Amino acid sequence: MHRPATAAPRPNPRIVTTQTRSARMTTDRSSRPVAYFFAQVGGARRDVLERMPGQLPRQAAMGAVIMTTAVFAAVSATYALLIADVTDVLLFAIVFGIAWGIAILNLDRMLVMGMGKERNPKRLIMLAIPRVFLALVIGVVISTPLMLKIFEPEVDAQLQKNILTQQEELRSQLQGSTTASDLAAAKGTLSELRATINAGPTTDPAANSEVKAIQSEIDALAKTASTQKSDYEKARAAALAEEDGTGGTGVAGCAAACVAKQRVANEAQARWDATTQQIAAKEAKKQQTINALRPQLLEESKQAIADAQRDLPHVQQTVNDLQQKVDAANGTSHEVALNNTGLIARLQALSDVTASDGTTRMARLAVAALFICLELLPVIFKVLTNLGKPTAYDNAIDQIDDIETDQALADWHRTQAETQRVKDEEAEELDHAREKRNIRRQVEVAAEQDQAQHHEQTLRLVNKEVAEHQREVVSEALAEWRDAARAAAGVRMNAWRQNVVGNGPAPKHVHDPTGQPMPANGTTPPGPTVTVTSLPDPGTI
Repeated sequence: MHRPATAAPRPNPRIVTTQTRSARMTTDRSSRPVAYFFAQVGGARRDVLERMPGQLPRQAAMGAVIMTTAVFAAVSATYALLIADVTDVLLFAIVFGIAWGIAILNLDRMLVMGMGKERNPKRLIMLAIPRVFLALVIGVVISTPLMLKIFEPEVDAQLQKNILTQQEELRSQLQGSTTASDLAAAKGTLSELRATINAGPTTDPAANSEVKAIQSEIDALAKTASTQKSDYEKARAAALAEEDGTGGTGVAGCAAACVAKQRVANEAQARWDATTQQIAAKEAKKQQTINALRPQLLEESKQAIADAQRDLPHVQQTVNDLQQKVDAANGTSHEVALNNTGLIARLQALSDVTASDGTTRMARLAVAALFICLELLPVIFKVLTNLGKPTAYDNAIDQIDDIETDQALADWHRTQAETQRVKDEEAEELDHAREKRNIRRQVEVAAEQDQAQHHEQTLRLVNKEVAEHQREVVSEALAEWRDAARAAAGVRMNAWRQNVVGNGPAPKHVHDPTGQPMPANGTTPPGPTVTVTSLPDPGTI
């Protein structure tokens, strides 16, 4: 039989939409892993972005800026290690640079994520101020080595100039040192000794020490006289100019100013004349000394040559030693200056270049501002985002945070309730065990008390029975003793009667009713022995 064809079931639109969305999310995750990575670097949640792909570019841009700063920080640290001569191994510098870049990355993420979702402008600014200050510091630290690399040719040229300047300063310091002064004095003495030896024996009075001393005084006075002459000529010219009106007050005639200037000129002339007279007196003394020493000048010259030959090796050795010290100091200072090419020297060279060249200074400021702005960009972007209208991602994060907070609180309450339930069960078990122990202890105490009571009753019963038996034994013993005593008393009475009344001889032995013989002397026979057994030990019953 032919059956009509049934229509295909219509798909559920909700299921189709969910499947399509899941397929789109799977394709988006597989095709944009870098964007998701940058978004996570910027502090975004990937599980939220996978459901809101439209918010991905904004969050990825934040992470890309932070990653760019970290990369520049790694390059800057690597270059700084190499130029500072901390290490010559490139691999070690690269590893340390990567570690430094990771540290800067974490700091930037902390700066951005630490601001949270604050919307209050005042509190947001208060939160941003320390983060901006820290970002400025990080930007300066990162930009400095990079600027050294960017301006490397200018820095190298200035560094060579600084090295030459430093060498000249060190050389000047050495020339003014005590060692250099001693070397110059030793060289002067050495030259004098050699000149004395090379001149040979002579009668020239100029070689005599006394003549030399007088000549030195004359030379000093000549210099003084020359200065005084110059002062006199200046004072005389000023006085003449004042007198003829070509100088000074400009009024011709010798008034008070002219007289004062003439007096100054006269005083200068008097000082010059006095010095000239002293020079003449010294010249006369010099000539007298030469005349007095002329006969012995040859012998003194020979003696001076001998002394010079004796002192020459010692002075030469002194000059050599001092020269070696000066050369060593010069070499050391030269090496120090040449080796001063580290990070501090390069920073100083960069400062010198920017201080002397306005173009370089502006370029340095521009590069520094670029890196500082690059470091400040994530913080500023976060501040502006918080001050602006919340995005769909922000709203979703708020809702998810609220849900997760509620779930966390519910889990916490559930955990606390479970913990309290376990504690209550444990407390109940402890109470039950304690109650069992108390009941067991009470039962044991009751059993012990009952056993003690039974034992006491048993002892009382045994003692009662023993007392009854002892009473019976004592009664029987007393009865037997009473009968025996009566019998004995009758026998003794009969014997006494016989002895008193009949005067007949008393029998030797008298038997008591029990058949036991009694003494014939009339003493009382011993009574029956009654033995009372001891009470049984209560512990053996």
